[in-house]
Amino acid sequence: MMGIDILKYQTIRTRRPDDELELLKKIRDGYFMKNSMLNDEFYKIVAKYEKEFSDAERKSSLPDNPDMDKIERFVEKINRRIVNEDIYFPGHLSSIFR
Repeated sequence: MMGIDILKYQTIRTRRPDDELELLKKIRDGYFMKNSMLNDEFYKIVAKYEKEFSDAERKSSLPDNPDMDKIERFVEKINRRIVNEDIYFPGHLSSIFR
């Protein structure tokens, strides 16, 4: 689900829509299990999401590889802001003395 969002919309959506949330809760709660085995309905759902993922991957405008220089600059910028206390980061040494 999240992988499909990344490929289609170039975004990470941690709050799932209600229908997806209900499905994830059912999986977590063992709704698709019988005698410790996953049932056919579960595998149909998996196949549906695999197809959707494959389609999204094929149509995605994302590059095949990330721009590592850009990522390194971003990480450095965030780290500098943490060290300079421009942003609060729990666990940072200065947060112990607040």
